[in-house]
Amino acid sequence: MITDTGNIRKLAEDLEKQELDAPGGIPTSQVYAQLLAVYLYQNDLCNAKYLWKRIPQNVKNSHAELACIWKVGQKMWQRDFPGVYTALTVDWSENVGYIMQALLGKLSCDWYLWQVQSEELRMK
Repeated sequence: MITDTGNIRKLAEDLEKQELDAPGGIPTSQVYAQLLAVYLYQNDLCNAKYLWKRIPQNVKNSHAELACIWKVGQKMWQRDFPGVYTALTVDWSENVGYIMQALLGKLSCDWYLWQVQSEELRMK
């Protein structure tokens, strides 16, 4: 469960270690999916993009959820916020569902705060 930045940072470190320690340098698709989701949660779009580029094509092809997670990342990169929300409306696996739900909650909170700040600036 993601409850604070310490948890997510620890999860990212554990997943990065699993990637480095994997036989042949290629971990399971679940590790890739979780790490990609964590990078998005952290808004670390550069690391997300680099991870996507180093995931072998055969892993991407055999694990469709990876492409769905990356679709969210692409929309975040493009600052297409309606597209981000649309891309997040997927039935996620248990492996990444809790991370993607936390991302949705975080983005919703950020969006709300942005709306409040915009309204305050308009009233001044």
